Amino acid sequence: APPSAVTHPAAPVPGRVALAATLARSAVAFLAGPDRERLRACHAPRCVRYFIKEHPRQEWCKPSCGNRARVARHHERHRTSGPK
Repeated sequence: APPSAVTHPAAPVPGRVALAATLARSAVAFLAGPDRERLRACHAPRCVRYFIKEHPRQEWCKPSCGNRARVARHHERHRTSGPK
């Protein structure tokens, strides 16, 4: 098995600090690991989420973002190609 490390605080810490430290360690482990290549930003309008790409054609973080992007494209097409 690969080497592993276990961390223990030198002194008692408040729960919020322990939570922040756990989140920071998890973020560093994720960004240093192989899954970082699959991290994507959602392309939907007004969405600020990131997601792990599970399928080669996946562009959005969730189905509702995909619907929002398709509706925005539809409105843009019909707004610019209106009656002459």
